Formats: sequence, C-alpha cells, structure tokens
Amino acid sequence: MFIIPCKFDRSNPTIINLVKSIREFHPNDEIVVVDSSSNDKSYFNDLSTYDVIIEDIDNLEFPIGAYWYVFKKYKRDFYFCLHDSMLVKGNLDSFKEKDITVLGNFERVLDPYMDTTLRLYNSMSLNNKPYSTDGLGVWGPIFFIKCKYVDLMVELGYDIVKPKTKVENCCFERIYGLFFEEMGLNLKENCLFGHVLVDIDSKNNSNWQHPIEKFYLHRK
Repeated sequence: MFIIPCKFDRSNPTIINLVKSIREFHPNDEIVVVDSSSNDKSYFNDLSTYDVIIEDIDNLEFPIGAYWYVFKKYKRDFYFCLHDSMLVKGNLDSFKEKDITVLGNFERVLDPYMDTTLRLYNSMSLNNKPYSTDGLGVWGPIFFIKCKYVDLMVELGYDIVKPKTKVENCCFERIYGLFFEEMGLNLKENCLFGHVLVDIDSKNNSNWQHPIEKFYLHRK
C-alpha cells in the first residue's frame, strides 16, 4: 500500500503526477491519499481516474499523522510511506522483500532542535531508554516498511505523539531513526540515496534519483 499525505497546490499539482507514475508501474497496488487540510480539494476529481482511496480528514500532523491514520485504518503487510513531492520511475516491488528502506539518512547528532526532540521522545517512548544521538536519522521521514515494525512502534508508544509543526516533523526524522536502529534495522545499508548532505543535497537537482525521485517544494 502507498500512503501519500497531500497539501494540494493547483499551481504545482505534484500529487497528480505522483499517482499517475505509481499507476504506470503498479496498476493494482492500493494508493491512499490523505488530505492535509488543502484549501483546494478539486484534485480529488483529478485522482478519480486512478482508483485512489482519498481520506479527507484535514490532517494537520504532517506526514507522520497521515501515515498513522492509514496504519490504523488499513492493516497491510507492507507500506510505502511517501511525500507528495515525489515521482515513481520504476517498479518498487523488490523493496517489499526488505524490512525497511529509507531514501536518505544523516547523523542524529546534527540536530538544531535538540530540546524539542528530547521533549517529543520523552513523551512518547514507553521503553524508558534514554535518547541517543549516536546513530542515523531518516530523511523525510520517508520509508518503505513491513507491517511488523509498525506493530512494534505501537507497542513501544511511538504512535502516541505526532508533529504539530515543521520543526517537530524534523525531530521525528531523528526519533524514528533511533527506533528503527533499536529494532536492529541498518539505516546505512538499507538507504537508497545515501547521506542527505553529502550524497543528495550536494547535487544540482534530483533527476538522477531512481527508481523513485524526491524533490523539494519549499513549503512553510
């Protein structure tokens, strides 16, 4: 199942291009679009051609809120957790054989919002382990993941708190990185494009990315 949170902008209708690209390579996979309180919801009609499930819930909790809404409503074996600023360029079925794949990573110690990260982590984790900056964060957070790890996140309380601001969403990139590594998932070996600063942002554009591309929309 593909999960796509969407804050629609008719001047840059990336969600339509993304869904169309998914259908090109995955004609039968389920796609759930979670609306993030878009002022313009006319894109619902544009997506009707592509057999998409639309959840018009006015999500205000960034991608994490959309992911969890779908995790809890639609129990599936595997999830592609995407942003609407992406494009699929090839078949992604091979990733379903892996426990997890992330698009990019970075060192958790690189955190300009450490106080907020600690506050969020301490309010959600039930495992009583102290937060650690020794490890990697998950860019986005964007990840492809097996359901069993979603179930573990629920057991450990990672579904309790969700981001309310863009800064808090950045903190979740680090918190989820810590969780995944604690579960024994290697975020370096299972990373598609490498380090965000060294391997991704250093490029002039994102055209080189394959079989999926992530680009920036520079939203507030």
